[in-house]
Amino acid sequence: MSAKFYDFKNFKGDFTGGLVAGVVALPLALAFGVQSGMGATAGLYGAIAVGIFAALFGGTATQASGPTGPMTVVSAALVAAAIQITGSLESAMPIVVLAFLLGGLFQIIFGFLNIASYVKYFPYPVVSGFMSGVGLIIIILQIFPFAGLGSSKSTLAVIQDLPRLFAEANLQALMLGAVTIAVYYLFPKITKAIPSALVALIVATLIAYFGDMAVPVIGEIPSGLPSIKIDGIFEVDASAYGLVLEYAVVLAVLGSIDSLLTSVIADNMTKTKHNSNRELIGQGIGNMLAAVIGGIPGAGATKGTVVNINAGGKTRMSGTLHGLFLLAVLLGLGKLAAHIPLCVLAGLLIPIGFKIVDLKGLKHLRKVPRADAVVLILVLLITTFGSLIYAVGAGVALACLLFMKKSGDLSEQGMEVGKIADLDGSKPWQDEVEFYDKYKDRVIIKHLYGPLFFGFTSYFKDQIKALPEAIDAVILRMDRVPYVDQSGLYALEDIIFDLREQGIEVILVGLQEQPCDMLKAVDIIPDLVPEEDLFANIDDSFGYLKAKLKSAKATAYILERPPIILLHGALGSRDQLASMEAALSGTYEVYRLNFEGHGGRESNRAFRMEVFAQNVLDFMKENQLDAANFFGYSMGGYVALKLAQTHPQYIKNIVTYGTKFAWTPESAAKEVKQLNPEKILEKVPRFATFLEQVHQPNDWKQVLEKTADMMLDLGNGAAFSERELRDVKTPVLIMIGAQDRMVSMEESQWAAEHLGQGRCEIIQDGVHPLEKNNPEQLAKVTINFLNH
Repeated sequence: MSAKFYDFKNFKGDFTGGLVAGVVALPLALAFGVQSGMGATAGLYGAIAVGIFAALFGGTATQASGPTGPMTVVSAALVAAAIQITGSLESAMPIVVLAFLLGGLFQIIFGFLNIASYVKYFPYPVVSGFMSGVGLIIIILQIFPFAGLGSSKSTLAVIQDLPRLFAEANLQALMLGAVTIAVYYLFPKITKAIPSALVALIVATLIAYFGDMAVPVIGEIPSGLPSIKIDGIFEVDASAYGLVLEYAVVLAVLGSIDSLLTSVIADNMTKTKHNSNRELIGQGIGNMLAAVIGGIPGAGATKGTVVNINAGGKTRMSGTLHGLFLLAVLLGLGKLAAHIPLCVLAGLLIPIGFKIVDLKGLKHLRKVPRADAVVLILVLLITTFGSLIYAVGAGVALACLLFMKKSGDLSEQGMEVGKIADLDGSKPWQDEVEFYDKYKDRVIIKHLYGPLFFGFTSYFKDQIKALPEAIDAVILRMDRVPYVDQSGLYALEDIIFDLREQGIEVILVGLQEQPCDMLKAVDIIPDLVPEEDLFANIDDSFGYLKAKLKSAKATAYILERPPIILLHGALGSRDQLASMEAALSGTYEVYRLNFEGHGGRESNRAFRMEVFAQNVLDFMKENQLDAANFFGYSMGGYVALKLAQTHPQYIKNIVTYGTKFAWTPESAAKEVKQLNPEKILEKVPRFATFLEQVHQPNDWKQVLEKTADMMLDLGNGAAFSERELRDVKTPVLIMIGAQDRMVSMEESQWAAEHLGQGRCEIIQDGVHPLEKNNPEQLAKVTINFLNH
């Protein structure tokens, strides 16, 4: 019954993903709370409510939501404006809560009215200018807290007050802030397993606490459940309704854009498709409930979502657990957070501010169309030093006016404007029919009409994503595209990059002067599209592709051989499979890879079967392998079976040799005893030298330690159970050497019996070390199994 609501096979990954996302969110929630002017508690409350309920009701399975930089800046502006009206934060709370509530309600309405489909019409310069302005606001408003001083809530006031900074700066606060930033940037060079923001927060706070430094701190954080804060919203003075409505709309629109952008990132990472309207409804519910308990509003958090997915999160349970983790922190560690210095939070927010600034858009200001550059700069300046609301409105209005003017100019010049860059690829033009009939399964031709403007870019991307995967090239006919704006330019860049990542060549035909100049100005030509892929007419492009496709056909026999991937053992590398590759290469297209942490490949994570399985999936994607056979030696066989359990669509058949299945705490402890680096150095120094050579520049001792930890994990319950083996439906041959002293015939036969399609074969003269076996014999048994 519970499987209808949740598949507990995903729980381990969801739990890990939610926990890691929560750890990442904790310091940022506290920092954003302080930035908002409502205190660290408000940031934590918002992270909890939005994190839990946006995950439960939203439309992106792996989204981790909470306070974000853009939402916090708008919230801070609202708080400052409300305080200016009422005189204090306490008196301003009804206005603030009402605006937050309405913002969430508007998001829910947006979801029901399908407003998500209109978000794509925001021009790139407007979004870029606004986000860069938000980043600058965060940086400027944290200058004084970074120095241990109180700060104005206005960027202009902060700049005017800068002389006070040099006279009154707290040197201890400056030192702590500098330590925070240094740890934030440098710690990932040591390991990325622990979020650097959390490490920076803890290290700097401990220095301040034990050093008894005189710096401002967060202060007391209530450790119990939050109370309801809506008692005063019905008493808000009518004169404040305009302020409430303005900020509610901005929060709703900005939260929607922020969340949907993160949803697209999640889609790209998980190869899924989010539900935009449901996502807005979920975000709205989360923000309304955050407002009810006095928390600041949030949106889909890119960093939290990415780490959630990378750590194994697959369902909305992961986002929910991320919020529940923060709730547990509130209930258990609230008093400890009171000692966090404000300069440390400023040290976390300043790097985040720089990350929000769109350096790409600013770098190309002199290269993109002048009108787009003007819009971007104008929106940035109004956002940073004026009104956030006016910035977006002015930017959109100006972009639309400039578009209409440019369309008029093009018409006066006698150019075909038509629709805003109509796209067609369904019917070949007359000069394409012959080529189309012969190569339609390998080459796609798309026709573009009219100027490539911001209103068309989202549709353009969707059309390209819908292309079939088994193609070699895409021809974009741009004969009738007289003009490209900044949004269109970056849309083309994203599309070409994605296609090239898939191994698909992009041919541009008939580029007019302005689009060609723009593509060269931002280095799309020649970095993404080399000069040889540019053609003035379609016939020349056809001649080039015919020659290229004919050459590819001459070597097609390689592709006709079925692929097989060889996976190495726990202490080995891809090199130990060289003899097997030689024995199999006449029949199969053979691939080998190093698992991370092996053969010199870097790794900052613990060794786990799930990690190695992901390494294989990434390798298959890089080599454009849809599915493959597998030969796994020792641990490699276990990894192949793990893949068959979690991603059966990628696995055709599996052959294992010398793979251990009988994992218990006792057997794991016995294996681990043999992995003591000091004993290996003492008793078998040759083996120590061998391991050092195999894994350099990595520390071979660390490889042993991580392998031992993985074995203990297998012994403590991570190994395959009978039920899990039965769930594996892939055909599997388990080979075991009759002379193998590390793996028993009994456990091999046990595994074969419980697999859905398992067989066991004993190699009479076989021993455990792969290098001491006859590769031709193992290859013969492997080929016979795979062929039948």
